[in-house]
Amino acid sequence: SMVIDAAGQITAGQQFGLFQMSGGGAREALWTFTNDFQLLLRSIATDSDGHYWLVGNRDKVYHVSLEGTFSVYDLPFSPRAIYVEGDRALISGELEDGTRKVWSFPITAEKTLGDPTEIYNTTLALGSDAFVSAITVAPDGAVMLGTNQGDPIVAIEPSGSASVLYPGILGQPDGFGP
Repeated sequence: SMVIDAAGQITAGQQFGLFQMSGGGAREALWTFTNDFQLLLRSIATDSDGHYWLVGNRDKVYHVSLEGTFSVYDLPFSPRAIYVEGDRALISGELEDGTRKVWSFPITAEKTLGDPTEIYNTTLALGSDAFVSAITVAPDGAVMLGTNQGDPIVAIEPSGSASVLYPGILGQPDGFGP
């Protein structure tokens, strides 16, 4: 996973650390890393202050300050994707019982996570094999979820209603998908 800031700097997660590269593409040194060398990063997001938020193969969210210091927050589920918008982190994941959902966590001024609110039950809406691997927010405030389903994009409107975006049009080619 990677993010690109306004200056064109690329920050990419690979296993347990973050690498930063200039817009020219030359790989620079490892910027920062955790002491968990079994961590495999899955998704990276940045907030409006330039801080990084990461999820991987642990039941945790990692916050990385501008100085490169990691803070770790335990989650009650295994996360798959993260997106930060304003003062909230949207995180998809799987509970111990196999139920997959998307939650919204408030982010405090101190860069800690508040109590989550469930915004989408992926398993209930799409089935037991469905998962969300990408999250973004449209200009109108709709939360867009990228899934592994034949109709891969789900839009959650600010009102809370959810629908598949372009059903039957964005489906996966034969031989791909779940």
